[in-house]
Amino acid sequence: MQINIEGTSVYIGIPVYGPIVAQTAMSLINTVHYAAEQKFPVEVGFHVRGIVTWARDQVLHGFMETKHTKLFLIDSDMVWTNDDFFKMVALSTLREVVCATYPAKDDSRPIDFQIRAKTLEAQEPDELGLVRIGGCGLGFTIMDRSVVEAVLETKPTVKDGDKTRKQVFTSDRLLNGMPMGEDFAFFDDIMEAGYDIHLDPSIDLGHAGMKIWRGKALDSFRREQAA
Repeated sequence: MQINIEGTSVYIGIPVYGPIVAQTAMSLINTVHYAAEQKFPVEVGFHVRGIVTWARDQVLHGFMETKHTKLFLIDSDMVWTNDDFFKMVALSTLREVVCATYPAKDDSRPIDFQIRAKTLEAQEPDELGLVRIGGCGLGFTIMDRSVVEAVLETKPTVKDGDKTRKQVFTSDRLLNGMPMGEDFAFFDDIMEAGYDIHLDPSIDLGHAGMKIWRGKALDSFRREQAA
């Protein structure tokens, strides 16, 4: 399916609370270079803080200081291709929130994708190949400006040095008695604002650490269906 992305512009917000791996830097360089060749408007914002929730808050603040139509949240350990990036951009013109997921950095168990959905394995992808979920890792997620605005409206303003920002991300919420993490809490905020979350399970992202963990969520669904 050909999707027209004319009129779309993207702010790539990268929260930095540790080293940026070389493979992530190369993915970003390739994407920015290709976007320039295609005359597609992309801006990159690195937001360096020692605490992940603060870094993510700074991403939202940085995005809102621009006029870009889309926020693309990318973690500093993601590995992707230009095709991955622009497929997500295209899908985001038809869905307000689109994410892709990636394997956990854990060799002690089979490839594990952090996805929240009660009946994920029973879902049929829609006409775009997407499935609705309740959240996943936030490391490769694109959303409309309206989504960010709606979430920010519900959040308190806090001091940050000599400036102020909205306090959005938190790691103190519980799900079934367990901490849900700041990314799942943010997806809860998105759903409470009235938006659905769509996952493209076909995108094969790398999650870089001492090695690169790879895998498509779609393969995990197939294993569940076969079990």
